[in-house]
Amino acid sequence: MVLREIIIRSIAGDSDCEQKLIKQCSDFAEAYLGMRTKKDSYLFNLISSSLKDIALDCVAELFEKKESRLVLLETYFSGLLITKESEYQTHLRRLVFSKVNETLFEYYKSFDPSLGKIIRNIKRVLKEDVVQDLEYNPESKLITTTQLHSDKPQMPADLLEIKLSYRFKYAVSTKDVLQLVSNIFVIHDEYNGKIKLSILAQIIRRLHQFYNEDAEHFNFSDHEELEERELTDLIKSVVKKVRLDLYTGYVSKNKMSEEDFSKYFMTVENVLLGDYTNCNGSGKSYYEHFVDIAGEIDKEKYRNEQRKYVEYFVKQSREHLVLYLRKIKNRQE
Repeated sequence: MVLREIIIRSIAGDSDCEQKLIKQCSDFAEAYLGMRTKKDSYLFNLISSSLKDIALDCVAELFEKKESRLVLLETYFSGLLITKESEYQTHLRRLVFSKVNETLFEYYKSFDPSLGKIIRNIKRVLKEDVVQDLEYNPESKLITTTQLHSDKPQMPADLLEIKLSYRFKYAVSTKDVLQLVSNIFVIHDEYNGKIKLSILAQIIRRLHQFYNEDAEHFNFSDHEELEERELTDLIKSVVKKVRLDLYTGYVSKNKMSEEDFSKYFMTVENVLLGDYTNCNGSGKSYYEHFVDIAGEIDKEKYRNEQRKYVEYFVKQSREHLVLYLRKIKNRQE
């Protein structure tokens, strides 16, 4: 039985299909929780329940009934225009992930009062309307730029965190942080310019840990002994290594041409140099970096064809860079 049929029958009250759907949703939730355990290790160390139990807790709300129908699921799927069977899984996964994030946020508020304080500060600053081009909607709990692009995808939270991280040390107040977020949204107009309040609060909390030498993060600013030229050489070396590691999987298997592969990694190098050194690329979007290398290209074409590769290759290279810097730190200690 395909997922579409399972969902439809579950909504209508078929108990067997409902059990199958609960299993599917809890599996999605457990897998996502597994991905979150490293980033949110502080929280998971405080929770005594197993991932399986937390996963069931996360999706429980989806199966609350009204007049024997799963009204939340019914409302969610009735508002979607689905043309392919595979889209049911995509949308269900997205819904489950949002419930996981909401549940973890509630856990955070229970275990960590500092998160509640961050949220209150964000609301207060945005209510005072002192941040340029940024506003808060209490009903949707979304923080959005006034230059919202509703037809574009949402910026991944981890990308916003990365973009915010290397500017964060210069912020001395919540207002400063929110202005940085606003600036990032303006620069990266390939995204729609909105984020959930709870997600932004968690990012800010993690960055506070980042600059207090939390074990889960690496603070580049604490390593001034690493000369900029050395850091530049290290970035170039790391990008070269990742490029060699991925060459077989992309070029040798004819997934892309060697010329395109080269352009992507020249872009990656410029992105990292812009993020972590004082070169002229600081503050540029991925799209702008790519155009610098590949020449003028339509933004829509970039979003549809190139962006996924740029973001993935940057992510891989950044992770390797952090790993190398941690090794340097350990040797120095």
